[in-house]
Amino acid sequence: MKKLTQTARILRKNMTEQEYKLWSLIKNKQFDGCKFLRQYVIGNYIVDFVCREKKVIIEIDGAQHNINKNIIHDEERTKFLEKLGYSIIRFWNNDIDYNIEGVYQKLQEVLNINNQHPPLPLPRKGGDDNMNIIGLKDKNLYYIGGVVRDEILGTKNFDVDLTYDGDAIEFAKTIDGAEILQINEPFGTVKIKYNNKNIDIASTRSEDYPQKGHLPVVKKIGCSLKEDVLRRDFTINAMAKTTLTGEISDYTGGLSDIKNKKIRVLHDESFIDDPTRILRALKFSVRFGFELEEHTQHLQKKYLENINYDMSYKRLQKELKETFDLNSWTAFEKFVNEKIYKLISQEEFELPKYDFSKLISKYESDNVWIIYIGLLPDISSLPLSKNENKIVESFKVLKNTSLESDFDIYKTFKNIPIESVIMYSSINPDIVEQYFENLHDIKLQITGKDLKNLGVEPSEKYQEFFDFVLRKKIENKDLNLSDEINLAREFFKL
Repeated sequence: MKKLTQTARILRKNMTEQEYKLWSLIKNKQFDGCKFLRQYVIGNYIVDFVCREKKVIIEIDGAQHNINKNIIHDEERTKFLEKLGYSIIRFWNNDIDYNIEGVYQKLQEVLNINNQHPPLPLPRKGGDDNMNIIGLKDKNLYYIGGVVRDEILGTKNFDVDLTYDGDAIEFAKTIDGAEILQINEPFGTVKIKYNNKNIDIASTRSEDYPQKGHLPVVKKIGCSLKEDVLRRDFTINAMAKTTLTGEISDYTGGLSDIKNKKIRVLHDESFIDDPTRILRALKFSVRFGFELEEHTQHLQKKYLENINYDMSYKRLQKELKETFDLNSWTAFEKFVNEKIYKLISQEEFELPKYDFSKLISKYESDNVWIIYIGLLPDISSLPLSKNENKIVESFKVLKNTSLESDFDIYKTFKNIPIESVIMYSSINPDIVEQYFENLHDIKLQITGKDLKNLGVEPSEKYQEFFDFVLRKKIENKDLNLSDEINLAREFFKL
């Protein structure tokens, strides 16, 4: 018990970002007077958060909780805690990151709280929130874009964008105690060190798109704040909040669109100027549960019927990664059904019948986005890395490979990236399920060293033997090292 208590103390000092975010909302009886304790020892377990009065435990799970051994451990833990009279409510990290209001509502239901709370700002470690960590205040200095949107929504945002209404470089030179680290004259941006923090400040600027679909050029530095926000993508990202008083400047109706959960472009040529905005709209719709407003939807459909393929595919790929690394089947459904995939491939594509997002969650991957996008008929326009190309090419080969036995499945899948295996579930989910459920964890214990100890010299026979014993192990997973050595004696007639 003493060791558990020490571990709990360490966990309290090293909470994850998601744990800290939820703790900031429920600590000190903030949640309708309910007293929560964090990283608390109950029996042989440490629970994330517990309200002993209400007998409610809150657990926040990452991807590791989708691994079989952890699923079994969690089930045993839940049974023990439920026997003590506790109710366990579980959230995924993604719930905390992208749907904190939904988490709040769920807690209200579980704790039988009827009063409604407004969206909550995101606190950060040290007690500061996104709008206070800079430590700079000036009537012309504004938080802008996503950081303002996310504070209103009560969701996490790691990027704090600052804009100075005027010349940011000249402003930086007047800040007492600030060290100028870098100046970018053509874009009117400056990086400073202030109170031991590195801070980027941009001048207000207007832009133009002389080549549609590519990077814009700066038209004017030091324009009005209103001109600056009008160059942005959507109304929900076009709000500015002054650092001096906290007042929000909303020239485009962003507050109203947030309230109505709508995504709206700022002008009719928005997608023509930058088609990657279509993917950003998709990403925001999934993250926040928003929908495109009617006219924006019309503009998107119109553009996708007449795409300008002379665009920056590097920028497009960046947006694809950010969107599909969310591992959202809903995003993929919209991507296919709304024909957004036409930005990459002109060939027709149908949505796979099998939802493989759960496989992605269960078997961790560093390349989630390519599992989705790699299914398209042609992605040659994208600047893929060597590893991403390998995943796609392995999937193409796999589509034409005959898999008639468990041995074939195991040997084939073990030698290709796990992403390619998951992609194959879009064609044959039964085979992939058989592999992950019954074959994936099979591992021979006998090694070449064991064969040498038996007096068998290295030769081509080694591989024949390993295939032989693998077939036996697939038939009987309980074979141990001693059994495998006996099989070696049988195979080599020792």
